[in-house]
Formats: sequence, structure tokens, C-alpha cells
Amino acid sequence: MYDRPPLDLGAEDPLAKIALSVRSGSTVLDIGCAVGRLGEVLVQTKGCVVDGIDVDHDAAALAKGVAYRDVFECDIEKTDLGVLLAGRSYDVVVCADILEHLRDPDALLQTIRFALAPQGRLLLSIPNISHAGVILEMFMGEFSYRDRGLLDKTHIRFYTSRSILGTLNRNGYNARIIARIRLNIAMSEFGKEIRASNIPLCLRQALSIGRDSDVYQFVIEAIPSDKGKFIEPAREEWSQLENLLWKEGTNVSVYWRSNKDQFDEHKKLTRVLHLGSSCERLVFPFRKDCNKSSLRLDPGEEEAYLRLHSLVLKTGARDLWKWNGKRETLIHANHHQIRLGSRSVGRFGMGLWVNGSDPWFEIPVGEAIITKADALEVVMSAPVITSDYLYGLEEAVMQRANNE
Repeated sequence: MYDRPPLDLGAEDPLAKIALSVRSGSTVLDIGCAVGRLGEVLVQTKGCVVDGIDVDHDAAALAKGVAYRDVFECDIEKTDLGVLLAGRSYDVVVCADILEHLRDPDALLQTIRFALAPQGRLLLSIPNISHAGVILEMFMGEFSYRDRGLLDKTHIRFYTSRSILGTLNRNGYNARIIARIRLNIAMSEFGKEIRASNIPLCLRQALSIGRDSDVYQFVIEAIPSDKGKFIEPAREEWSQLENLLWKEGTNVSVYWRSNKDQFDEHKKLTRVLHLGSSCERLVFPFRKDCNKSSLRLDPGEEEAYLRLHSLVLKTGARDLWKWNGKRETLIHANHHQIRLGSRSVGRFGMGLWVNGSDPWFEIPVGEAIITKADALEVVMSAPVITSDYLYGLEEAVMQRANNE
């Protein structure tokens, strides 16, 4: 018999999120009600009328005793729910962590549509198989079922955000994610094994920016397609997330000074190098009254692995100076908290290992050219591919060893 603690409506818990989404006075069908924690709260705090279904005899008896109007003890995959629920309709049908246990979830979803009142809704929660803990365990060659959790030994279906929304759409629903229950890897059932596995930190970091990488469960609201305007939540949601990720990046700044001054925060231009960019052109135009004899490039604000592809000083459309792509040209310039890749610029640019919060190097060109320039054009990239990150780390470690 499955039991759980009494429901805390303030907790980051899928059942709490579902309870908060049910309107007062609703008629509710709780499929897989267990001992009735959800119905107990809905009846006592919202005045709902709640029916339940559960396969376990003891759980069904307890649910009936706390608050439920009727509790049907049956296996939903071996019962004709159309007959069982004949004459009943519900404002809300709840499937909290149910679909992943079913051989044929489509059949249940199609039946539920006919049990919904004209303005009825389906509320469900579902585990997220794309959680970083699962991915990292697979990276280690494991896929270990457990008594509970994302890889519960009774789970026979697995879903991502896109696949569950697609499943609902295929079965005649419009759906949207209304809550994401997040759980850091370290706090999950995978934490202990992953900490002991020696998985490269860079891989864990790369996964941390993945879509829904820390989402443990999704809470979803769905209505029959013929009852509301159709949207494509999976596509729309991914597009919004891509836009969000694309806005994330590191600030790249150019500082200038005259012979009499020092570099300071009042004399700089800043552009954003976006995370995951393959090649991005950043242009820093100087004001006409800008008194400059030296230039400094700050390629980031925190530890990162970047690639530098080109540096060009321009006046109008004409190139005044262009970096020759050789490591030696930059290594002899004044620099701080930056290690340069051992290779000169090629197809993938030259690696820049930023190993502090104040990285910079001075542009290796004379005052005569700098004073004439009206813009600096920088082409950089910020790869998030693990192999790039590892390559940069290897370069930095080798250089450090050579210097010691």
C-alpha cells in the first residue's frame, strides 16, 4: 500500500500544486487516490466532492474513510471506466503520477475525456526522464530501477516535457505545464553515486544548462481540444526557453586609455557573447572624441572556456590592423587571468581559458594605429560542447605544468 505524509500546500510538491489548481466546490475524480491525501485536503479546505479509484484494497478503504464520496477498488487497465463512471461527470480529473505505470496510457486519456464536464479539466503530474541525474547515470552505463523515484521499478513509461505534451495532444487535449518541481542532482536519489563516480565537472556543468535538467516532475493542465483554443505548448515552450538561453552569456568589454590615464570603468564598451554561440561578431564603435592610445579586451567575467577567432581595428570599412591569428602575438602582450590555447587560429579559433573574475589582455598594436581606429571588431564563440570544455581544460593544465 502506497502512503505519503499529509499534504502541505506550501511545499514544492506536485500533489500540492494540483490541489491549489482545483477550484472550490469542484467535483473531482482522483485516479490512483492511494490513502486519500489529496481528497482530504480538497474536501476540508475547498468543499469539493471527491471520488477516487485505486487498485489497493487497504488504500481504498482508508480513502473512503477520510473524505471521499465513493472509492472504486479496481485495476483501471482491466476495467471499463465508461461503464464504471456512467452517469457521472467531473469538473476535474486528477492523474497524479499514474500514466508512467500504465501499459496503455492512451486508452485512459481517451476515456477521461468523456468523464469531464463541459468545462472540465485534467490535472496530472509526471516524472521527468530527462532529469540530469538520469542522464548522468546512463553516462556511467547504469539504468538502475529503485523502490521509488524517477526510476521506480513499477514505471513502464517514461516522459520528457515534449513527449507528455505530445501524448496529450495526440489523444485530443490542449495542454500546458503549470508547474515544474525542481530537485538538484545532489539532493536526488542519484546524488551519492554521481559524487563518487568521478564524472568530469565539465559534463555536469554542461548538463546543468540543459532543458529541464533539474526538473523532477511536471504538473500539467489539459482540456479537450474541442473545448478551447488549440495551442502548441511543447513547441511554444521550447521556443521561449531557447530565447531565454540565447540571452544568457558573458559580457565582453573593451577598455581604452590615453598615455596619461589608467584603464577604468568609465572608459569601456560592453557587448554580450551568448552562451552556445558558434561564431559571434562583436563591434565596439569608439566616439570621435575618444582619447585613446591603448586598448584592452576583457573577454569574460568568470571562469569559462572561450574561442577567439579574429581581432580587427577599423576606420570606416577599411581595416587598419588585423590580428595575424598567431598565439605568439598575444602571449607577449600584457595579460591577466587568461591562458591561451597552444594552437594558432584555425577553423575553430584559438582557445581562451579564462581562469578568474578579471581576465584581460591588451591589444598588441601601436598608438599610431589605435588613435585612428573608430571601431574594434571581435569575433568570438562560447562553446558549451563538452569536448571543447575538456580541450580547454587540458590546455590549461598542460601550460600550468610546463610553467612549474
